Amino acid sequence: MPKVLIIRTDHLGDLILTTPLMRALHKANYQVDIIARSSNLPILLNNPYVSTYYSIESIAPEFPEKWLLLSKWIARHGYDILMLPYSKPKELLFASLFSNVKKRIVMTGGIWGRITHHRCLRSGLLTYPRHMADVLLDFARYLKLHPDGIAPDIFFSDGERDWAREQITRRFDCNWIIGIHPGSTGNACNLPAKEYGKIARYILENTQWGIIVTGGKDENSLIHDWPDFVLNHSRCWLTFGLFSLRQLTSIISFLDVYLCPTTGPLHIAASIKIMTLSPFCPIPYRGKAVWGNSGTPSYSIEGDPSFCKVYNEGYTHNCDFHGRITGEMIFEELNRIFDTQKSVVIYDN
Repeated sequence: MPKVLIIRTDHLGDLILTTPLMRALHKANYQVDIIARSSNLPILLNNPYVSTYYSIESIAPEFPEKWLLLSKWIARHGYDILMLPYSKPKELLFASLFSNVKKRIVMTGGIWGRITHHRCLRSGLLTYPRHMADVLLDFARYLKLHPDGIAPDIFFSDGERDWAREQITRRFDCNWIIGIHPGSTGNACNLPAKEYGKIARYILENTQWGIIVTGGKDENSLIHDWPDFVLNHSRCWLTFGLFSLRQLTSIISFLDVYLCPTTGPLHIAASIKIMTLSPFCPIPYRGKAVWGNSGTPSYSIEGDPSFCKVYNEGYTHNCDFHGRITGEMIFEELNRIFDTQKSVVIYDN
């Protein structure tokens, strides 16, 4: 059985978007091992398509500075194929070069990818936008394998959803529960945090829906400008830093709609078929076609194309939509979704 190593030392969402590739490789009788950040690895728990996963911190604690430790580790494990879905930092390419792996493949490796003798795949996103999970499946296509769809995978362990159900039923008696995730890592356009507070206020003032606000323990500043009415309301559960990654995933599995930008939690929702509503940049290679929810039909609101074309010329600039998407617009869309989904009953997800 050929042994494949995939290295993803970037963001949680990117690791989740790589799970369709793991599935395709496994179903073609490849052994699939993963190296990722220790904070992201729990998302792979119980994944039957992954043989073993390792943290980059345990292999090369001072990576990327001491990248040679990673190279020596790879060489000792005798992999047949090494895949780098993201070529940064360039020290990943150096570690790969000296790993003794014969077949080394990288996505959009650029000049450093070619200098380090990798097979460089092209995403083609600038001319032919398609979902990033599908882009990553080009690794499988290069091996002449047939992918098994682009929907990402997360697998629950026994008792995880039972725990989440108990947590939610203790706090809510609502016909709908909306998740709000106001933060992102800054690699995509996102609404100002204050707009998410407005959305929460509109929900609490005009509906009987419950709200679960999610975020990391260091993201409390996002709700600094939210109304006290929202922060102290019995139907609003603020959960910053309360959950492990697995617990957050279980809680998300009971949401009716998850309001979030294109970030890790959106791809968690896609993996477990939870409907999302997201603000998106209208520029094609940065929009929903590339970064949206690939697991279930979902909704988005896009910014002003004429404004974004001027402001976001190129690939590196993110913005807060400059008032082109507002809390009022998001709330109106939530109402429209509710009107079409009235048959949805909480806890039947």
